[in-house]
Amino acid sequence: MEIAAHCGGKQLGSAFLEKYQQAYQYWAEANQKVEKLKQLNPYLVDLTIRETAASTAMGHTLETKIELLKQMQAFGFQYILLGALNYAYSEMLEVDDYFLMHISQQQYDKRSFYAFTSMGRTAGAVFCPDPSMLKLHKYGIPNTFLEIALCDDYFILNEQQRRRYLDDLVESIYWIQQANAPGASKVMINIVDGCDAFLQDPQAVCEVLNTLSQHPIEGVSIEDSRGTFMHFQIGAFVSMARIFMPAPLKILVHLHSGNGCENAGVLEALLQGADGVWGGLPKQAATHGHASLAELLANLMRINNPHIARQYQMKRLLPVLRDVEKRLVNDELLDHNASIIGKNAYTLHLSVFEQHPHRPMDLPPERIGGKYSYRICPVVSDTQVIRQRLHDVFGAAEIELSETMLIRMIGQMRKDLNEGVALNYDQPEVLKMLFHKIKDQRFE
Repeated sequence: MEIAAHCGGKQLGSAFLEKYQQAYQYWAEANQKVEKLKQLNPYLVDLTIRETAASTAMGHTLETKIELLKQMQAFGFQYILLGALNYAYSEMLEVDDYFLMHISQQQYDKRSFYAFTSMGRTAGAVFCPDPSMLKLHKYGIPNTFLEIALCDDYFILNEQQRRRYLDDLVESIYWIQQANAPGASKVMINIVDGCDAFLQDPQAVCEVLNTLSQHPIEGVSIEDSRGTFMHFQIGAFVSMARIFMPAPLKILVHLHSGNGCENAGVLEALLQGADGVWGGLPKQAATHGHASLAELLANLMRINNPHIARQYQMKRLLPVLRDVEKRLVNDELLDHNASIIGKNAYTLHLSVFEQHPHRPMDLPPERIGGKYSYRICPVVSDTQVIRQRLHDVFGAAEIELSETMLIRMIGQMRKDLNEGVALNYDQPEVLKMLFHKIKDQRFE
C-alpha cells in the first residue's frame, strides 16, 4: 500500500514517510484484528440457567429454570447448557435433575442442549460410568461438557496411572456416544483448570489434547476458573491447543473475573483461533463474575459484526438482562457500575462522553435496548446533562431552562464547594432546591 503524507498542503519529506510507514503497520495490524472479529460467527453456549443459580443465595426453582430457558431461546441462543449432573452427593437430587426430567417429557428439540458430566472409572476390569453419565442418558440430553481436572486428578499420577486415566476418559467418550444414536452426541471436554494446567505442565496438557483429538469429540473447553490469568496468556494457551486440536474440532473458553482481564481474554482467545465461548448472559457466576455473553455480543456489535445482529435479538439485550436480574438473580451480587451491562453503564455525567451511532467503536445504548440516564456531578456536569436531569426530576412539568439559568446553576455548585459546602445535587430534592434558588435570584 502506497502511503502519502501531507501537512498544510505541503508534501512531507522521505524521513517522515519512512517513520510513518513503520508507525502505520501498528494501525494496520490492529485493523486486521478488528476485521477478523467482525467476520467471526462464534459458537456460543449459554449458561444462564445454571450460572445464575450458582450465584444466588436463594437458588432457582423449577419454574425459574423453565422461564429462563424460554427467555434464552427467544433471545436467540441455539446452544444452551441446561444444568450440572456431576454435583456432590448425586443420590440427593437437585432442581437440575427435575428440570432435565421436565425437558425429557416435553416437545423440545434437544439436539442443541448440553449438561455437565464427569468421566467414569474402571473398577477391576469393568468400566463404570459416572452417575452423571447415567443421568444424561436417562434424561435424554444428547450433548455434554465432560469435565476433567488435570492439576488435581492427572498430574499427580505416575505414568501407568496416567495411561489408565486417559483410557477411562476415552471410554467415557465412547460410552456417551454409544448411549445415543450414532453421531447424535456432542462431547465437549471441559478442562476445568485448563489455564492452571497449561502453566503447570504444558507438555502434559498437549499430550492429553493429542490423545483426545483422535477420538469422537466435539472439541475442548479451557477454563480460567478463578480469573487470574492475563489475556495474552489465554491467547497463548488457545494457540497451543489449536496445534493439537485442528478444525473442525472446536476450542471454547470460559473465563472468570478475578483480575479484570476476562473480556480482553475472550477477544484474545477468538483472535488466536478459539471457536467460541460458553457463559451466562448476565455477568453473575459461581465466583465473583465471569466474561458474560452479553458483554461479548455487545463488543461484537460495536464493530458491526453482521452475524450477531442476525442471530440475536440485540435490541432486547438490556431489557432481557434487567428482567433476569430483577426476578431471577440475587440482587446483592449485581454490579450496577459494570461496563456495558450494569444499570449505570449508560449514565452520563458529562455530555462529551456520549456515544454516537456513526462514530467508530461507539455503541449507543439504543442498539442494545437501552437509553442514557443522567447524573449531576458538580465538578464536571455541563448544561446538557443538567438540562436532561432536570427534565427527569420535574417530569412533564413546564420549567424554564434557559442556557443562562443552567450556567448560573453550575456557578452556584462551584461556589458551594469553594465555601466548603458539599451537597448531593443529583438527589431530586436537592436539585429542586438549587433550581428554585437560581430561579428566584432573577427577581432579587
